[in-house]
Amino acid sequence: MNDVFISYSNEDLDKVTPIAQTLQEQGWSIWWDPQIPFGKRFDDAIETALDSSKCILVVWSKNSIKSNWVKTEAAEGMRRNILVPILLDDVIIPLEFRRIQTARLANWARHSQSKEFDKLLDTITLILSQYKSVDQKKKPIQDQFSMRLLDLAREVVISESDCQTILGVRIIDLRTASDILEPAHSRLVGRVAADDVIEPRSSKRIVEMGGIIDEEMAQRIREGNIESIRIRSILFCESPEGICAKCYGIDPKSSKLVNVGKPVGLAAAKNILKYDISGPIQELLEAKEPQEPAIVAEFDGVVSISHVTSNDQHILVANSDMNEEKTYPIPKHKHCLVNDGELVRTGQRLCNVPYSPNDILAIFGPSKAQEYVINELRTEFRRQGARVIDRDLEIFIRQMSSKIRIADPGDMNYHSGEVLNKAEFLIEIGKLHDKMIITQIGNSSFRRNQWVDKRILERENLKLIKAEKKPAKARSPKGASFYPLLLGITQV
Repeated sequence: MNDVFISYSNEDLDKVTPIAQTLQEQGWSIWWDPQIPFGKRFDDAIETALDSSKCILVVWSKNSIKSNWVKTEAAEGMRRNILVPILLDDVIIPLEFRRIQTARLANWARHSQSKEFDKLLDTITLILSQYKSVDQKKKPIQDQFSMRLLDLAREVVISESDCQTILGVRIIDLRTASDILEPAHSRLVGRVAADDVIEPRSSKRIVEMGGIIDEEMAQRIREGNIESIRIRSILFCESPEGICAKCYGIDPKSSKLVNVGKPVGLAAAKNILKYDISGPIQELLEAKEPQEPAIVAEFDGVVSISHVTSNDQHILVANSDMNEEKTYPIPKHKHCLVNDGELVRTGQRLCNVPYSPNDILAIFGPSKAQEYVINELRTEFRRQGARVIDRDLEIFIRQMSSKIRIADPGDMNYHSGEVLNKAEFLIEIGKLHDKMIITQIGNSSFRRNQWVDKRILERENLKLIKAEKKPAKARSPKGASFYPLLLGITQV
């Protein structure tokens, strides 16, 4: 079995040779220079090599785009989700293969530094990591979940140096009732501070806002008993595409702020897929609802408990100020978490059924839901003895939170219930600031309900007023309202 099968046009052999040799230097077995065993047909030998390869590398060039052989081999790679395309010439790749990110190696030379070649190596490494030993043979994990995780990873790159957000997440000690599982300072190294961090006793600044927290600073934070620090986070990055360097932090390879263009999603997926992601982990990343949803108070109120039948008990939550009450049936086999006469708060659990991520989203909002999923994932990985860093998880939680559902479209060209990309929606909302909708045309040339730029309306009305004519009247457009979503990896 070969690690990598290289599909190319014979006319490109001189260019393919250094690529193949460099891949072989990585310790991979490469099938690229077809040596046909005596007595075997050429077609059979290629088909056998293709079927037994774990990764199919297709070299697109002005020669190979004309080759039906290369297109067939590329189609096989795409069918098996193991296709890695590279581009040698400035040509248009066949339409059916354009959706897969391509490494551009037109000017690449062997032994030279190249971000594109590094990206190629990361992609191949990730695909090869999808193989697990079964009965002493290796086969790819072909399930939809793992492949979707890989697809999403390819989309995440560092797109700019600083998105300038003022938002961040607060890092605190991870605790049980009696122990600190992971102190806050151990999760700070390599991240960017969202605020100045001040040592309480001396009032000296440990790190300034926007500064990278290194090992020494993290140690000073620990020694100063600072239990909570706000840092820049991928979850709150405001880059419309990809993520910014400041919200990501340092590149572990260089210990410096990550460079723009770095494909950080692939590295995150590689770190996660080293471990068993089946079971309490896949369910979290799929945002699955539990078989028994949590029963929570929908408003503040006082509890009254009654035993209606031998199988059920009822909890009544009443709020006299709001003239509101609701009864919640609780199965007898479930343990009540509240007492008769107790005051409960909105979102408080009434029995021992755990929250689901979407419960938390609906009750407490996106930030708390994201925090819950990350903490639960950390717990599950810790059970395997694995230490997955926060930002690798943040990359995929950000993807899970990237969609919204329209509640009321307002004046925008959407439909109630429509699901949209959040970043694109926010761009469209931002455009409303400069628009007005005509309500009365006056003596202007506008039409009723016409959308116009504010400046054009102001200029036109100024002319009409100077001419002692009736100006147009207008209103600000109503933006769409929406619900945040937390979708599973395979639903994004």
